[in-house]
Amino acid sequence: MNSRWCTIGAHRKNTCHQGRYPEQTSANGGAQKVPTSTTPANFTPANSTANTTANTTLVNNTSTNTTAKKLNGMDQGADGIGDEVVDSEIVQRLININDQSLLSTESYKRVDNDIDQTINQITQLRSYTKVHFTRVTNHVKILSTGEHIRHYIMAGNSRGLGFNLEFDVIESELCIQNLKIKIDSYIRREIGHFVENMEKEANLLTFFKGFIEYARLNSQRELFFNAMKQKFSFLAVDVCANYLLKFSDPNDSRISPELIFTWRLNLTSGHVHPDVSLLARMPDHWKSNDEKRVIDQIPYNFQRLVELKGIQPTVEMIVKSIFSDV
Repeated sequence: MNSRWCTIGAHRKNTCHQGRYPEQTSANGGAQKVPTSTTPANFTPANSTANTTANTTLVNNTSTNTTAKKLNGMDQGADGIGDEVVDSEIVQRLININDQSLLSTESYKRVDNDIDQTINQITQLRSYTKVHFTRVTNHVKILSTGEHIRHYIMAGNSRGLGFNLEFDVIESELCIQNLKIKIDSYIRREIGHFVENMEKEANLLTFFKGFIEYARLNSQRELFFNAMKQKFSFLAVDVCANYLLKFSDPNDSRISPELIFTWRLNLTSGHVHPDVSLLARMPDHWKSNDEKRVIDQIPYNFQRLVELKGIQPTVEMIVKSIFSDV
């Protein structure tokens, strides 16, 4: 037997790999050669091509079906789960927007509440101190040394008495300088010395303390003057100044006695000291008939009665005794 041939059991793989048929054993036990295949290695049978085409078509159909399933899944996701995701995102955004709007609304409410509280506090302070500011402005001045000075301009009133202030604040030292105080002339005639001292000392706090107290007592003085004019309407009651009141007989002023009541408000270092007095100016024939010198003792007796009874009852008592015949 030719050595090129091998048995089926021993060399099946080699013969299959070489494209040959394996040897077959004859009936007598000998090896019989099987003709070698003459088919080219790259030859494909017709039914193999058909099978390949069918397999390719099947694969393509499978791929198409898979793609269709994926597309269907996407469509189903867009209509189902996708819609739920989108809806949940929209809802979450709306919730966030709503929360932000609620927060902004709450912040506005807090700001409004803070403003209301501030207004209430200012109103309470105004009712307590009786100071009302109508104008407050300030601007910063920078000196050549680089120091910052804030210049203030203030205007306001206390119980109807107006004031205007100008001063500088040295911010690095938190102190006041160049204080200028402007008040009405009739007020300055009475408390001018106090105002000048406050300007020299640049003592803004003491000025407000004294001015507020002065305005309070001045208001009481005005009420008292008005009450006397109404009480003695049958007399000539003249307010000659903010601190002076004169009583006389309107029928015969040349020979009638006069009572001059003064109520001065001495303001020093933020404290107001009332100074009241009552003087009598009498015609000569009244003095000649006054043997006990009662008229000369009116100022002294007035001070004693004021300590016992107060200002208004004492004035009313003396006026009635002097003008009892009117």
